[in-house]
Amino acid sequence: MAFGDIELSDYLASPSELYTFTRGSEVWRYTNADSNISFGGFVYVALPISRGGIEQTIEMSRNPITLTLIKDAPMLEAYKSSPPSDVTLLTINKIHAGLEQSIVVWLGRISNVKFGELEASVNCEPVYTSMKRSALRRRYQTGCPHALYESQCGVNRAAVMELVELSSASGVTLSGAAFGIHPDGYFSGGYIEATIGVVVHRRSITGHVGAAVTINLPLPAYTGSLTIRAYPGCDHSLSTCNSKYNNADNFGGQPFFRSKNPMNGTSVY
Repeated sequence: MAFGDIELSDYLASPSELYTFTRGSEVWRYTNADSNISFGGFVYVALPISRGGIEQTIEMSRNPITLTLIKDAPMLEAYKSSPPSDVTLLTINKIHAGLEQSIVVWLGRISNVKFGELEASVNCEPVYTSMKRSALRRRYQTGCPHALYESQCGVNRAAVMELVELSSASGVTLSGAAFGIHPDGYFSGGYIEATIGVVVHRRSITGHVGAAVTINLPLPAYTGSLTIRAYPGCDHSLSTCNSKYNNADNFGGQPFFRSKNPMNGTSVY
């Protein structure tokens, strides 16, 4: 029997929902059924989980949903200190018992999490909201508008990456001997990647002095030693692009245009 026939029947429907959370390479699968469900080659763990109603309006930003589940759910651990670096995607599928078919009823991502005494409220926004946002526009400017290491920039991040064994990590300050090899400011504007457990945490580097860098958010607690990947930054000037990365051919700014404005009312340009 087809999914639609069971959905419209008076007595055969036995619905359950499957919740798939994906963050990077990690995947968590839950169901609101009374017991675990095997579906599509995966096991969905039964978890007390509920959601608000799904609405359809002309304004995508007004179509969020809120999940309510136990605050100790494994996929929420990363939100207890600071939001994870990677986006957590959510897919909700609806199934019926005894039928190897499903339909996607909602697709989006977690926007924020609020923890209560026993439960957590997980606010999610639909995937369509990212399509409605205004994109960045390139402007006429002296500095380079390209994002460092992205395709238009062209700098190979693997070629400049450095492994740094941390000697200490206190709040937003990370210390390691490899930082001190370079002049102050070398890593400013770059970022670090730290793999703690199976989760990759990314943090922007806001400052670099000596053997220490300052990051925008603290790293989660870890035990033992930790070696991170550090990527140097860029001030988006032509001189830095050329001397630091030998990448002047890909510089995206206009550093040589005249600073005098011919439209300011002066009689002589």
